[in-house]
Amino acid sequence: MSRLPVARLSPDHRERPYWLDGLAPVAGAAAESAAPPGGADVVVIGSGYTGVTTALELARRGREVVIVEEHTAGWGASTRNGGMVLPELKAGFEELVAEHGPTEAHALLQTAVDAVELVDRLVIRERIECGWRNSGHLYLAHRADRVPGLKSEISTWTDELGIDARFVERDELASEIGTPAYHGGLLVSRGGGIHPARYHHGLLRAALAAGARLCEGFKVTAVDRRGSHLTVSGTAMAATAAERSSGSAAGTTRPRSEITASEVVVATNAYTGRFLPELHRRIMPVGSFMIATEPIAPEQAREISPNDRMFYDTKNFLNYWRLSPDGTRVLFGGRTSFAPTTLARARNRLVATMVAIHPQLSTTSVTHSWGGQVALTRDRFPHFGRTSDGVRYALGYNGSGIAMGTLFGHRMAGWICGDDPPPFEGLAFPGLPVRRALPVTLPVAGAWFWLQDHRAGRS
Repeated sequence: MSRLPVARLSPDHRERPYWLDGLAPVAGAAAESAAPPGGADVVVIGSGYTGVTTALELARRGREVVIVEEHTAGWGASTRNGGMVLPELKAGFEELVAEHGPTEAHALLQTAVDAVELVDRLVIRERIECGWRNSGHLYLAHRADRVPGLKSEISTWTDELGIDARFVERDELASEIGTPAYHGGLLVSRGGGIHPARYHHGLLRAALAAGARLCEGFKVTAVDRRGSHLTVSGTAMAATAAERSSGSAAGTTRPRSEITASEVVVATNAYTGRFLPELHRRIMPVGSFMIATEPIAPEQAREISPNDRMFYDTKNFLNYWRLSPDGTRVLFGGRTSFAPTTLARARNRLVATMVAIHPQLSTTSVTHSWGGQVALTRDRFPHFGRTSDGVRYALGYNGSGIAMGTLFGHRMAGWICGDDPPPFEGLAFPGLPVRRALPVTLPVAGAWFWLQDHRAGRS
């Protein structure tokens, strides 16, 4: 592979998520983040979309809920992602039918659609100002041999789910995207863009107002069953206000703490640690990175994305991009490598890819670059269920966590209160090869995927 050009950085470039600019802390969050209590009805581990939605709905149903978070609320993917709310599963309908049968396949797909609808309802119900817009998404064929597969998905959207979808041929793409780099795209009317950090803050604000408690800087070390109760053990960190605002959990270590609860929910996704080996060995964290450009001219923004769609392509190391909620910038992301890499290397690769797709951005500077972890699973499914000790979990979103993470949190609260779980409950959750071997095996797998993405396809 040739040496990548160095990204053009603006003088005020920041290595932090664009989404955090101008974002005020949630009122009361710092005050709530005190020493953990000795007990609660439910302890939720993780404060992303799944965790805060679980806590919100449980608190509204009168349960005493404590959210524990190693860093600061929303520190992980919930404030680092691309802000795409998509009704997707990584497996296609035919693959789902072959594996689960037509009835369950339809139920699984419908759940993904329901997840987008739930985001829409929560934004309205909680009055969250987050730039949510249901503008649709365009799934782009990076090679000609990907076109038949995308066309085959149309009937799933239209016939199975009742959602408008059509294939945009290559010679028609200019009406949807300002690039000739793709061989066509599947346009689906459902899904759209959101300001992910403002959305998360809105959910957290609602959860705290409903009575949920938040304990930041609490590193969970174990979850054990003791008779009819579960005990969450960990070390609480006394972080300063400045450390909280910067996203750091550094501080003075407090003595080991324990919280006893009737129920424990693990909602840590890619950041699931060794405190629960049964889940840790089933999650593969992979880096995903993003850049934000400086503001561009309105006519240039309209050329790149005439209809404000969410874009992503068919590569294994996929690219995904969109305009910012105010329509002034391009936000471009991707998975650049399975091997460990630096933010600078990832940024250079993203800029090179972005300019190859949109040459009109060749002189545009980058103002923000950042990265985080997405949780991949062996079967590419999100998972919802219980461990052998009865710890409940909802995680493994494979990069599509805004909608599904919200729905899993909502349904988790209902499940605890006696409602039916989503159809994902009960699906086998396959383990990965020995987790210790991933640093060796992932780069090899990554090299194979890179070759598949870049081998010559039929034009």
